[in-house]
Amino acid sequence: MRKVLIAVVMAMIAIPLAQALHAQSTIDLRAELATLQGEIADAMETVSSQSDSTLQGIARQRLESLELSKSIILNRIYAIEGGQALTLVVPAVRPDPQRAGEIQTSMIQTESRLQQALIDAESFEGVQKSLALSRAETEKLALAQLRLAYFQAKYGLFIPAATVQDGSPQQDDSALQTASSEPWWADPRYPDIDYSDPLFESAAASGARIAGWWTIDDRRAGVGAGRSVLAQNLSQHNAVGANGRLGAKLFLQCEGKRNSLTFFLADKFLVGGAGPSDAINVSYRIDNGNWLQASWDSVVAGQGAMASGFEAVKLIGQLYGKNRLAIQVSDASGSQHFADFELAGINPAIDAVATACEWGQVTLNRQDYKLLQTLLNIAGFNSGTPDGIWGRNSQAAMRSYQHSAGLPATGHPDVATLDLLGLGE
Repeated sequence: MRKVLIAVVMAMIAIPLAQALHAQSTIDLRAELATLQGEIADAMETVSSQSDSTLQGIARQRLESLELSKSIILNRIYAIEGGQALTLVVPAVRPDPQRAGEIQTSMIQTESRLQQALIDAESFEGVQKSLALSRAETEKLALAQLRLAYFQAKYGLFIPAATVQDGSPQQDDSALQTASSEPWWADPRYPDIDYSDPLFESAAASGARIAGWWTIDDRRAGVGAGRSVLAQNLSQHNAVGANGRLGAKLFLQCEGKRNSLTFFLADKFLVGGAGPSDAINVSYRIDNGNWLQASWDSVVAGQGAMASGFEAVKLIGQLYGKNRLAIQVSDASGSQHFADFELAGINPAIDAVATACEWGQVTLNRQDYKLLQTLLNIAGFNSGTPDGIWGRNSQAAMRSYQHSAGLPATGHPDVATLDLLGLGE
């Protein structure tokens, strides 16, 4: 039976089996197998112990990729050693050392992002901690999928639907070809989103994070002057389509501790008053709420309208956990333009902006902080004895309150939080 099974494999492979067997040893394969066993145990632990359904779903996908890797590695080991019968019969492809090196570089970058997410998960509480854990699990999934492509390139293993950095299936000179799959930058939490837009790809290739409809460039994120975050929403990027127009885009940004929300409409000159330097009249609606009127600054040669400062902080805070933002503006010809942005994935985008721009940096005196502490205590969020000193207990109480209200859990009194407490202007 063993000879028959080996003969079947011999008939399927695109390169001579003998050549493949002489070219590699089982030592490296068994080392890969040992790594996989540890990662499989980690994924199984996450699936069994995690109550968050999103994290469970991502962990299950990772477990499937790891189990597939394990089966294929075992098959190759059994074929080389000529020992046990094959349990999964798959063809082989020609090894590609150069591509293996490129994928290995991507794996190192993914591992770096994973470690940062784990550090964030240890540092944050509440919503930010949950998001950091979700980001970490997503990076683990990406690492498992990259490892499949690495095995194909290094060892010549045929991996169904294996992808690398460009997201395209790989094949050797034979007719063997893998099935297409989601690009590696796709956020598995939102399978209904089409991630084929090249802006998603270019953002991911440059190191930005992908969360739902958002690309988040927070590689220089942190706190303090000079830190920056740029998040852009691409749900309306291809909405126009004709004449090479890019459609509408929405940006959230922290630059030098200055917050902004910008609406951009390609090839259109937006107006509000008599000229290009005037503010832009904007109508907007969050989810199914009322239409609100605002006056935003004209930017990008009149193609954009921007809310900045405390106005931006307040509006961005109101978007936390919401699903849609509709914006309507007029151009120079008097035509009305409407964009309805889907906000899936916005929470990590807001968290990144809030962290970099230190949303807690509003002008408050000691009496203001004492009043805040008193209000938190009355609301059931223990900040300790009201003394006007914004310490660890006060920050923890504020994070809990913000989390319960669906606001970014920064632990500091930003404009949106003050408004909710009835202390806004």
